[in-house]
Amino acid sequence: MSRPCNYREDFLDDFSTEFAAYFLGLWIADGDITTQKIRITLKDKQLIDLITKRIKFKNKLELVKSGYTKKMSCYRITIGGKPVKIIRALGFTGKKTGNEFVPKCINELNFNVFNSRGYKC
Repeated sequence: MSRPCNYREDFLDDFSTEFAAYFLGLWIADGDITTQKIRITLKDKQLIDLITKRIKFKNKLELVKSGYTKKMSCYRITIGGKPVKIIRALGFTGKKTGNEFVPKCINELNFNVFNSRGYKC
């Protein structure tokens, strides 16, 4: 028996939607991936709240120290399952600051909705 998912797993199913493309752009800018999870870490609690509302995220937010000095308090959401498989299928692998890349297939997506700072949920 599989355990219940604490968020909408289908939010990355269609990249022609504004939110899916926005989420991917935000993740490229402020996220990371492992074999089993993706994370987005932001100082902006309002932005995290908008994301969690749209994907119906029910888990507790993590409060972490981030940045080069590890002194900045940030909020983090961690997601596993289907969204991880979708992002990996696009060609993304583990990522650390300074080693980011955007797979060639991203050129096929609608860059008009990739603005990770101006989207209104």
